[in-house]
Amino acid sequence: MTKGGARPGAGRKKGDPTKLMRIPIKYEQQVKDLIKKLKSEAPPAGLERIILNALVSNERSFIRDLKSQVDAPAASIDEKLKELQIAGKIALDPMDDPEEITEADRKTAVMIGGEPQSIIYKLVD
Repeated sequence: MTKGGARPGAGRKKGDPTKLMRIPIKYEQQVKDLIKKLKSEAPPAGLERIILNALVSNERSFIRDLKSQVDAPAASIDEKLKELQIAGKIALDPMDDPEEITEADRKTAVMIGGEPQSIIYKLVD
């Protein structure tokens, strides 16, 4: 039997890089809670793909509906939508009819230039 060396399936599984740190035991729970909070606020990997897959090309969609379908923090979705608009992959528009605007539209709108944008059009496939 050989000793040492690489073995299939051994070692840490791939993921985020880590760093060994020593912390006082009295802070252990606070550090664990902080890590959990940061993970819950982080956008999921592939948020752009998730958003684009949720939209249909050249059809009007509402940001309120998108945010209810995508499991990510609202701020992360807002930032990604702004990036996608700049990249020309989507267009964000305001709602023109004040009677059509719901409270959900007001709460979920993406602010661009001080104007609430509540409608999305997917421009790419």
